[in-house]
Amino acid sequence: MPWWRRRHRRQWPAIVVQRRGLADPIVPAQYEAVRTHVVDEGKGGLRLRQLERRVITTDARAIVVGDGVSAVAIRALAPLAERLGCALVYPAPGTPMRGSRPTLIWAGDQPFFELGSLGAGDRIPTLKRALDIVASTIGLVALAPVFALIAVVVRLDSPGPILFAQPRAGWHGRRFRMLKFRTMRQGADEEKIDLAHLNASGDRRLFKIPNDPRVTRFGRFLRRWSLDELPQVWNVLVGDMSLVGPRPFFESDLQDYEAHHFRRLSVKPGITGNWQVHGRSDILDFEEVVRLDREYIERWSFWLDLAILAQTLPAVMRRSGAY
Repeated sequence: MPWWRRRHRRQWPAIVVQRRGLADPIVPAQYEAVRTHVVDEGKGGLRLRQLERRVITTDARAIVVGDGVSAVAIRALAPLAERLGCALVYPAPGTPMRGSRPTLIWAGDQPFFELGSLGAGDRIPTLKRALDIVASTIGLVALAPVFALIAVVVRLDSPGPILFAQPRAGWHGRRFRMLKFRTMRQGADEEKIDLAHLNASGDRRLFKIPNDPRVTRFGRFLRRWSLDELPQVWNVLVGDMSLVGPRPFFESDLQDYEAHHFRRLSVKPGITGNWQVHGRSDILDFEEVVRLDREYIERWSFWLDLAILAQTLPAVMRRSGAY
């Protein structure tokens, strides 16, 4: 593609999976083939580990499948693409994916199915980041007096730091330190194992204890009104989080993830999201959380973000599921 056109149209890097002996496939215009992964299903199979290394080292955003690759092989590629947070693009028609809703795209006259979160193209990072920067900057300035007041009361209420910084798994599983106003007594993390039997969900990935004995007096008030989350506006400004997105979980939780769970990591985590406006801690089924997060990712639009932001304040005021 000529340079004067490429300046105005970003192409996502992609790994092309091609059967040995066949010509290189046509690649949809929004993708640029940076490496070719040749497979011979009769000898050595797909070599998924090698393909995974190539996706990671090239920072590929998609795996594009050429003609001649079997439906069985394409289905085997789907969980790998989902876990790596990249799109899977394969020839259409054919190869139905159970429980998935692919997008139909074109490369010239050839149709492809695109399974993943890149269907909105450049709009996702550009519009979301613009909204995040503008809103978080305004929020930090406007809420500065509230931050100061909360900081004073947290310090007076119980001994310990004002802010609590906790490592979480962010975009593509990258570690970042999520900020909160401290709502628990010092040493609360060390008590978590002893209180596991009180977990209302029964799933360690959704560790929720109603009337948690570790929460301080003022901390209970902050949690009830979600004010403890306000410092995450800084996480949004520096780019670790977004205003809207899946909530970030612990890195240790990833050990229990199944393939379809990793889709949550294909976008930046958010302060609020689909889960929060549909019940917050009242939802105790991790699969339901994943379903809501995947629904948000697959339906993403700028207007959906605005709609979720508009629903967040009423959800907070209802105070249901907040503890």
